[in-house]
Amino acid sequence: MELKIYTESNSSSRKVTKWLNDHDVDFIETRLRSNVLDKKELKVLLSFTDNGLSNLLKRTTKIKFDDLTLNMALELLIDDPRPLKSSILFDGKKLRVGFNEEEIRCFIPRELRALSRIG
Repeated sequence: MELKIYTESNSSSRKVTKWLNDHDVDFIETRLRSNVLDKKELKVLLSFTDNGLSNLLKRTTKIKFDDLTLNMALELLIDDPRPLKSSILFDGKKLRVGFNEEEIRCFIPRELRALSRIG
């Protein structure tokens, strides 16, 4: 599966896309807006988190997701994904949220990572 990134118009998303382009990593960019994600896609992302929704939600969200059922929370995020953190990166095996230069390196193929350490 090709790397897919979910972005907004903010500095974190710009840093992620610039870094990926600078390191020749292919990706599909999806802007986070209404009805971009479906329930199945959100459930897959959730299955790769350690702490469920809290790993994907902005700290500043005013919605009390803990008070909602999973289905209600997913429906809400499908209709309005603004509570989601921007720069969610997922390749079918690994999930990273936000821009962290050390963590994002995991999306560079292993052979290229080894070469960059040598060179």
